[in-house]
Amino acid sequence: MLKSLTPMTVAALLTCAAPVIAQDAAAPVDNTAPAAQTTEQAAPAPAQADPRQGGQYIKEKNGDWTVACVKVEQAEDHCSTGLTILDPQSVPIAEFSVFRIDRDDNPVVAGATAVVPLEVALQGGFQVSIDGAPAKRYQYSYCNSVGCIAEFGLTQADVDALKKGNEATLVVFPLVNQGKPLRINMSLSGFTASYNTLRARG
Repeated sequence: MLKSLTPMTVAALLTCAAPVIAQDAAAPVDNTAPAAQTTEQAAPAPAQADPRQGGQYIKEKNGDWTVACVKVEQAEDHCSTGLTILDPQSVPIAEFSVFRIDRDDNPVVAGATAVVPLEVALQGGFQVSIDGAPAKRYQYSYCNSVGCIAEFGLTQADVDALKKGNEATLVVFPLVNQGKPLRINMSLSGFTASYNTLRARG
């Protein structure tokens, strides 16, 4: 079994480096892998009335997705939408967040950050599939005491698939599972409403 993540807010992911632009080609997912059960994300903490510069606050919640922001002085606050995926014991096992970006010279329209537990095989990266469609493979950016983090770009087609989908599946390869893939199901309920509230960042 994978170790659980240390709880962290979605807004904290905004401090990560910008996502890579290039995306790897789609790769098939082994549908025989065991599925990880998830539960709904716990209700977020109440929004701060007047957060200080650099402070994090919850802006709103739609379905299973939360919009979290970092206060920025003399500029639009930096916001992302994300959710924490829980195991049957309500322990966090993965996190996923998305923020919009503005790059006229590139097809990438959003950045994504995925956090999974430590003790996963890094060489093959991890995969994301939406409603059983062919998966795309992404590489991990780094690991720290929280877990292993992947930062990557999303095209408009990727974002549209998330909006239209009901459930995404993250496929990771735990070292303790002899290289067999582990499927982590991620609800997309509320993603569209949350994403549509975000402003693009350069």
